[in-house]
Amino acid sequence: MRLAKGGGGIAKVVVLGGGPAGLACAAELAERGVSVALLEKREALGGRVQDLACKGAVHCRQCDVCRVHRLRSQVLSSELVSVHTNVELEQLERNNGRYRFDLVRPKDAIDLGRCSRCGKCVEACPTGAMTKAAGKIRLDRGACRSIQGLECERCVSVCPVGAIDLFGEEHLSINGSAVIVATGSLEFPASEEKR
Repeated sequence: MRLAKGGGGIAKVVVLGGGPAGLACAAELAERGVSVALLEKREALGGRVQDLACKGAVHCRQCDVCRVHRLRSQVLSSELVSVHTNVELEQLERNNGRYRFDLVRPKDAIDLGRCSRCGKCVEACPTGAMTKAAGKIRLDRGACRSIQGLECERCVSVCPVGAIDLFGEEHLSINGSAVIVATGSLEFPASEEKR
């Protein structure tokens, strides 16, 4: 693969998708000394394989489910790969063979610099979306009623220091010389297949 190099440095490849294909691309490119930005819209890497279970109870059955775990570890430990999860693409521009990705992602809901770790938000949360572990307050965005579009925000109203912002956004831009689209697959509804 031939890439345009910018500023005398190694070209950056932007990989869209953090599932098995995206992880494999990022790992392979990093092994070859290419800088990679891996973009994933979900909070975690691994894609749909995360929903599968290993087939081997005692002995490995070569089902490849665990391959994603190895790839994820390889990617996360590489200095050449920058991982950006929970991001949405706002705009993509191409100019002179270079690409600019404008992205948006939710800010951390809890400002740890302001948070007093009193735990009032944990007590007030009706769904258990707010948790306190190892001295930190965390929010499970998938379990938060407010983020799901339901009325709540009890955690915001009880926070004595105003450290909670459930809807803050952060904007960032990533530049690259090449793009690999590895955005996943859809389940095939086999029951709808007529034979």
